[in-house]
Amino acid sequence: MTRFSRTPMGEGKPLLAREMIGRKPVRITVTISWLTHQRLIEKSKLDGRSLSNLVAYLLDESTIL
Repeated sequence: MTRFSRTPMGEGKPLLAREMIGRKPVRITVTISWLTHQRLIEKSKLDGRSLSNLVAYLLDESTIL
């Protein structure tokens, strides 16, 4: 489910602001390579962000979603 749709794979109408009230962030677990982890840690330090915040930001800004 994308952040702007009601159904999986982008089907349906965009969510209205009033429909998003009360929605909470969701925690997920992913497995990534050691090298990717190290690169993300370094970037998070350079950007002054937590690793979690950096990954959430990168996913939100991704054009694949």
